[in-house]
Amino acid sequence: MKIYVGIDPGAHGAIATVIQYEDYAALSTILDRDQLPLIVIANWLGALARKHDVTAAIEAVHAMPGQGVTSTFSFGRNFGEWLGIIAAAALVPVLVRPQDWRKAMGLAPEPDDKKRKAASRNLATRLWPSQAEQFKRVKDTDRAEA
Repeated sequence: MKIYVGIDPGAHGAIATVIQYEDYAALSTILDRDQLPLIVIANWLGALARKHDVTAAIEAVHAMPGQGVTSTFSFGRNFGEWLGIIAAAALVPVLVRPQDWRKAMGLAPEPDDKKRKAASRNLATRLWPSQAEQFKRVKDTDRAEA
């Protein structure tokens, strides 16, 4: 059994775990960044990493042209907090560029933000139909992308 942790460090942020068994994968956990105190999430991830083979991937983000300084600072702070959580769990983060994971998952490049978010939620719903409720709202995009 292998556990993959995906983290979307976006404005709201989310973390998801997928358990890979020999012949299938199961979505195990989805947590929004604000659902629990970050220290609780860090302790949970650390306990998971001590008991299982865990790989933690986080979206490699950067400032975007036209972003305001406040939003850029907040985005960077979120990214740093997630990196801290991964480090506290004694894991080495795998940084994945958004365009790389989207391509690997069969999602076409999409310049329109609304269409990109909808495509991510639709993919998560197709992959995990029993969890479809977790991805139905626009604000659930971070969950889907985690």
